[in-house]
Amino acid sequence: MLDLNQPISLSAKGLAAALLAAGYPRGMDYAAELARLCPMAGLTTPLRLTHFLAQCAIESDRFKTATEYASGIAYEGRKDLGNTEAGDGKRFKGRGLIQTTGRHNYKRLTDALRKGFGCFPADSAGPNFILSPALVATPAYAVVSALVYWHDTKLAAVSDEGDTARVCQKVSRGVNRGNPNSTKAANHEKERTDAFCAIMEQVRKMEGAL
Repeated sequence: MLDLNQPISLSAKGLAAALLAAGYPRGMDYAAELARLCPMAGLTTPLRLTHFLAQCAIESDRFKTATEYASGIAYEGRKDLGNTEAGDGKRFKGRGLIQTTGRHNYKRLTDALRKGFGCFPADSAGPNFILSPALVATPAYAVVSALVYWHDTKLAAVSDEGDTARVCQKVSRGVNRGNPNSTKAANHEKERTDAFCAIMEQVRKMEGAL
């Protein structure tokens, strides 16, 4: 029986096959970067990886986009997001597999990449996403931005709690509400749980070698 808390090997081919079989064919577009970057951020166990992939699948409309569909005008003037300059709403609209939104969070992403986060190595020459916000939607940084959010909200520890519907709920609310213990349901909460179950089924079939 697969131990859900023990590290497994990852490959682009294995991840692509798992996401395709789970019903997320566009996930194949990110498989190479996911296989490369998830281990660097400590997401190597079936639980951590599957919870992460499931949330990314829903946040990105089944991996169809790493850029928010809306224009971003609704974020204009949002001081809580750091949008204090004209045009910040559109400039810093949601991007990445778990959408990074607002000037403040683009700055936070820049700092996290340059300084390192968790076990993810520092890249002092990393891009400045304030100057180049569209980069967050490219495959590598779409994954990195999601990993930064995952780290900041301590969702690896929540993922470690198991594969039950309750844990899926907590992870979903951590992503969508910013708090795993929120009493308010996440948007598309059932779809997030369904995504977890579909991907975990494929991970189990591969018996620890993706």
